[in-house]
Amino acid sequence: AAAEAKARGDGDWDSSQFVQLDRETSDHVKSLIQQSDAIKRVRKERIFEDDVTEEEMVIIQQRVALQQQQFAEFERREFAHKAQRIRQMYSYLDDDEIREALKEGHNDVDETIYQFSTPGYLTRLRRAIAQRHTPLTAAPQMTDVQRAKYEEMLKKRTRVQKKTTTSDARDKYRTVGRLPLDEALAQLQRAAAAKNGAGIDLARAMKGWSEARIKAFKAIKTKPNTYYYRFNAPGEEQRTGQWTPEEQRLFHARLGEIGANGQWGIFSMTIPGRVGYQCSNYYRYLVENRLIHDPNYVLDEKGKAHYLFTTKKKNPDGSAMRVFRKHRKPHVRMSREKYGYSDSDSDDASQSAES
Repeated sequence: AAAEAKARGDGDWDSSQFVQLDRETSDHVKSLIQQSDAIKRVRKERIFEDDVTEEEMVIIQQRVALQQQQFAEFERREFAHKAQRIRQMYSYLDDDEIREALKEGHNDVDETIYQFSTPGYLTRLRRAIAQRHTPLTAAPQMTDVQRAKYEEMLKKRTRVQKKTTTSDARDKYRTVGRLPLDEALAQLQRAAAAKNGAGIDLARAMKGWSEARIKAFKAIKTKPNTYYYRFNAPGEEQRTGQWTPEEQRLFHARLGEIGANGQWGIFSMTIPGRVGYQCSNYYRYLVENRLIHDPNYVLDEKGKAHYLFTTKKKNPDGSAMRVFRKHRKPHVRMSREKYGYSDSDSDDASQSAES
């Protein structure tokens, strides 16, 4: 087309409006033209009156198929031309991203180029592409009854916390704050180095640690699920941030191996750099984004997942009653410990369910 326009001497001929075909594409176009010339033509004087013979029907079908191929080739060349213009501005875009953007911009190249300059546009575009290629699962929504019970539980929890939290604990939280895990471990290592590993004052070395963190650290030899829920293996550096494809592969392999049974500390032991609560949070992310279906979770109106615990009580239809976790009473805690359940392990399950 470019050669023909130039040969005609068009004054407004612009080479940038044409795409130079590679040899493979050029040969393909020539082949389509040759195929068109080779197919017979059906000629009728009274097209709506004369019957179409079987031979003529075959010819018509061949021509329709060829026209479809020619149109597909035209679309491919059109996209190549538009993609070339867009990549002059944004060379890092792939074909899927450009196609999606052109679709949103009604095939207007200038509008598409402008959209890519909008903050957050590419991120939203990539998310839409990822969701289209990943089948979403159905997620049960929180019913009105469940929502009312959950809100009542939150109110009760707030009242209990206000009654049971001492002024010393509140002052400690205000003055010390939440200590990040890496900083907490570095603090412990500095204390051990200063004492050369002997006679460490744990109370001083663990200043700023929560009671749950202290309990988990001391359980390294006796309760691995409690320890690995919050800590990596000794000497292993913790990873943070977005999960890599390799970590996602290990996570799903582990999920297929032992399932999501609430023992997130044990679960995390085969994923280097990740601890139990990170695995729990990532699983919750998959549920909330409907990438995994788990009937034990319900979503509220904001899309946040809430875990339902199965009880021994029965519903009118005979099914097991499922409720949100409530604070345990002292006699319940003693009963759990009597039968071999650790309080810290239960806390881990609670945090994984409601974190």
